[in-house]
Amino acid sequence: MRPLPALFGLTILIALTAHASATADQNLSQPQFDAVGTLSTGIFTIGGETTGVTLRTDHGTYELLLFGELDRAAQALNGCKVHVRGTLTTVRGIETKDRQVVAVSSLAPADPPSLMPVVNG
Repeated sequence: MRPLPALFGLTILIALTAHASATADQNLSQPQFDAVGTLSTGIFTIGGETTGVTLRTDHGTYELLLFGELDRAAQALNGCKVHVRGTLTTVRGIETKDRQVVAVSSLAPADPPSLMPVVNG
């Protein structure tokens, strides 16, 4: 009866390894985003299909997906020029057209004063 628990443990280990590999491949296949633009918070759209935060750049407008400290930093930087880094994805809309959304990993003022910290997610 001893081999059964070992076999079960090995099966779990293989499943977790496969999941981790698939997640890493997915992250590598998503385009990285690195841009400077004007940040706007408090945005509303038809059907509520928005993150509520946008970045307007010379190349277009992107929605930003922010959590925790990054969200608080965005509220403080509303209307300012900021530098954003993250992962770019396309989100399909029902009431609105498809849109580009950036899962933000880093947000900082574009021309930071010497005491302004960079916020990482």
